[in-house]
Amino acid sequence: MSPGDWRKPLTALWLLAFTALLAGCGFKMPWNDDPPPTCPAVRLLQNADTEVVYAPGAARDPVDVRFSAKFAQLDWACTYELEEDSPYVQVDLTINFAITRGPADQNRQADFRYFVAALDADRNVVDKQVFPVSIRFPPTLDRVGMPEPDSVTLRLPLSRSMPGWRYTVVAGFQLTEQELEEQRAKSR
Repeated sequence: MSPGDWRKPLTALWLLAFTALLAGCGFKMPWNDDPPPTCPAVRLLQNADTEVVYAPGAARDPVDVRFSAKFAQLDWACTYELEEDSPYVQVDLTINFAITRGPADQNRQADFRYFVAALDADRNVVDKQVFPVSIRFPPTLDRVGMPEPDSVTLRLPLSRSMPGWRYTVVAGFQLTEQELEEQRAKSR
């Protein structure tokens, strides 16, 4: 061992002691920060992720379909606001659809509604927003998406009994009872 080699272990020992001292004073090192809170679960509602619209008064045959729509994009991110008197988690969603013209369409137009809802831990709806969509098919296309995806923001209140991860956010088409029953029958 050369005369200067004893300094390396001593320097490492001093750095370790200094780090322990800072940690004991409540100073957080970057590598021991708490992980960010978990986002609420986000999903498409089963049997409400597709909509088929038939011509008025028509049978439910493929030739009677005016248009069909399905979710093509459902992306999300969340941020927590914990510093205010009313803490909340903000869920930002980006939504787009794939819409297909059917043989019974006469006006190259698709109009439908979709919803985004937040459920608490007991599956109670605590927030629900319904959005209209109106799409015009260009003369040469029978399949389209929205020109710009929709952006939806939910702010969900936080409490000790209801942290953000206990919420569930669901999206789906705003279907009639008959449409919902038809979707359920198809999935059986």
